[in-house]
Amino acid sequence: MSLLLPAFAARYVSFATAVSMTLLGSSERPALEVAQTRTISASPAAVWAVIGEFCDIRRWHGQARTCLLSHDQGQTVRSLDVRGIGTLVEVQLDRDEDAMTYSYALVHSPWPVKQHYATLTVAPAGEGTVVVWRATFRLENSRDEGAVSRIEDLFRGGLADIAHELAR
Repeated sequence: MSLLLPAFAARYVSFATAVSMTLLGSSERPALEVAQTRTISASPAAVWAVIGEFCDIRRWHGQARTCLLSHDQGQTVRSLDVRGIGTLVEVQLDRDEDAMTYSYALVHSPWPVKQHYATLTVAPAGEGTVVVWRATFRLENSRDEGAVSRIEDLFRGGLADIAHELAR
C-alpha cells in the first residue's frame, strides 16, 4: 500500500496547482476558513527547526502516525496517515525558508471537503514565537458532517503538540 500512495498522489499533482487558482473564483458553495494560533516560548528559528520540513509533522503532531514523501514534476507530495482520520494526501505548493512558512493543498482525504488550501507560518512574537495554521476550503455537499470542527481540532492539537515538543 505504501508504494501505491505516492503513485496515487502523483495523479493529483496537477489538480493541486489548480486549487490555488480556483479558490477565489469559484461560484460553488462559499469558502470556509479554519485558523488556529499558538504562542510558543521558543525562538522562531527553534520552532522552524522542529516543524519546517513538510514531513516533520510526523515528529511533532501526536496524531500523525507516518508520513511518506514523494516528488513528481518538481512538486513535493506527502501521504500522511493520521490516527482517527485516515490517509491525507497533500501537495506542497509554496515554501519560503526566510519567512518560515509553507502552503499546501489537500488532494485526497476522508473528509467531505474540496479545494482545501492551508498555510503553516512561524513568526516572532515578543520573547517567543507565534505559529498560525490556517486553511480555506469548500464542503463537498451542504452537510458539514463535522469537517470544520475536525480540522479545527487537528490544527489545535498540532499546535499544542509543537509547544509540548519545544518545552522538552
